[in-house]
Amino acid sequence: MCAWLTSLPSHAHFPILIHDAELDATNGIVTVTLAAGHPFELEMEAAPRPERLWALDTRGRVTNLTAALRPTLFRGDTNAGAWQARFEPARGDTVIAVDGAAEVDRVQKSLYREYVKVCLHRGLQEGWNQRTGQPLEILPLTRPYGLRAGMVFSGRLLRGNVPVADAELYCERLSDRRPAAPLPPEPLITFVVRTDPEGRFVVSLPDAGWWVLGAYVENWGKVRHENDEYRLDGFAGLWLRVEAN
Repeated sequence: MCAWLTSLPSHAHFPILIHDAELDATNGIVTVTLAAGHPFELEMEAAPRPERLWALDTRGRVTNLTAALRPTLFRGDTNAGAWQARFEPARGDTVIAVDGAAEVDRVQKSLYREYVKVCLHRGLQEGWNQRTGQPLEILPLTRPYGLRAGMVFSGRLLRGNVPVADAELYCERLSDRRPAAPLPPEPLITFVVRTDPEGRFVVSLPDAGWWVLGAYVENWGKVRHENDEYRLDGFAGLWLRVEAN
């Protein structure tokens, strides 16, 4: 994992966090899906059960969804283990967040965590820019729903309240079906931008579908784990759905 953090491979692996809520829905049960793999290529692997799945509504109320997680297969045809949870969100904008389980590398003395989120809209446009308080977080500066293909999206990468400057942020679309060979060149699969001194970034979203924005942050602190000290490495992710024009 640590070697991978220092150099993104030619085919990027990301945690996946999506939902099935329609943009114009005002009530009803929503299914949240967690998976892992290469979004564009749809080369998936078994997703580890997260430490915590939770929802933050527009009034700041937290609903812990971890106990509601059930094993499943991602999209039924990838043969890759995934997780799903069902719940009925409140009106307004609900931020669904995942705190990944710790991955420890005892040789490299590192502890890696993933912090991912997605916004679910329900009737009222309130709360889409609220913080989850996760240690690493992408804060949307553009509303993270109601996006059309070709629009740009801006956000800010934060470690606590500190901006993460000059970090590479990756952007990749989740394919609807496995793409035919040959694949496009890597620069046309995973886009890359860098954050400015205040942690801000802007990316373009050329096609409809689900997109991940993600950044890997190395050595951003120390932590005690099982009576030993490790450096912290982590991933901050934000999933966006772009609507067809």
